[in-house]
Amino acid sequence: MSIEPWGEHDMVILERSNTSEMTVYLGGPETPDQLEARHQRYLSMWATGDARMFRIMHRDDAVGGIGYWRIDRRGVPAYEIGWSVHTPFQGKGIAGRALALCIDDARAHRDPERTGLFAFPLVSNTGSNRLCERAGFTFLGEEPFEYPRGNPIVVNAWRLALDEGG
Repeated sequence: MSIEPWGEHDMVILERSNTSEMTVYLGGPETPDQLEARHQRYLSMWATGDARMFRIMHRDDAVGGIGYWRIDRRGVPAYEIGWSVHTPFQGKGIAGRALALCIDDARAHRDPERTGLFAFPLVSNTGSNRLCERAGFTFLGEEPFEYPRGNPIVVNAWRLALDEGG
């Protein structure tokens, strides 16, 4: 299992992730134009250094995506992380291993002023919340959030210190 930089041919990962089952915690499937815009955003943000997006590889298959991007958290520079593992590969420890690799990458490539890595899974997303806990994130509590834009939701806020545990 590995993570590899997001590339031109990784649109298929987004298409495979764009099912009702896979997007239940993300506001539902996106249109083809929205998927293309997301793909181009991932490529562009990698090029500018605003994000590091990866495909998750299991054996010879791309089974999902993971990455982190710059945010300001209550006026403090930080990163947010997100991931998605295709349904047939869930429950096999792949997301946990990908998360550990992505955390290592964030520690190795972070801006010195960005010491926090945040995740914001929906309160009802038991799997992602457990993954945050197992990965060593600190639970900060429930918060109102908007995702997609204009859709109010409640998330659990989790934080991992990037300047510790090297």
